[in-house]
Amino acid sequence: MNFNQDCKIFFKSKIFSAIILGIAILICTGFVFQVGKFVGLKKAQFSCGLGDNYSKIFGDRDDSMMGGIRGGRQSPDAFGSTGRIIKINLPNIIIEDRANVEKLIVMTDDTLIRKLSDEVKSTDLRVGDFIVVLGAPDEKGRIEAKLIRIMPDPSLMMGTSSNQKIK
Repeated sequence: MNFNQDCKIFFKSKIFSAIILGIAILICTGFVFQVGKFVGLKKAQFSCGLGDNYSKIFGDRDDSMMGGIRGGRQSPDAFGSTGRIIKINLPNIIIEDRANVEKLIVMTDDTLIRKLSDEVKSTDLRVGDFIVVLGAPDEKGRIEAKLIRIMPDPSLMMGTSSNQKIK
């Protein structure tokens, strides 16, 4: 037998097919591993940014009248906030919550704005309006609003003057 015949026999053998299959499996496994590392890195970067800006997003407030936990402290809002609008620069709104923490709310084209049961436009929002915002935090410390509901002034509902803050 000569070298060319030996090579042809080897390339047609089951051993060669098994080697090629093994190499293909290793390449696919390596690719999947790299994709997993990439996804994990992106999730870690988001989590790190969210952690660094957690108090900007949610604040830590004292709502003992709400029957909170942790010795009179209520857990922070998970996916939103409540407060009075102090500045409007569409599509951004800055609100101040009961603990005087300012929060930046970002509206998108998908943000639904309601006043009681009526749907209203972003141009209907006014400085001084009390709003409830439901949305998702981003890594920059903002809340991306999915729903904004304009509520009646809570100081009027509680029988206090509008100059007094509710504690």
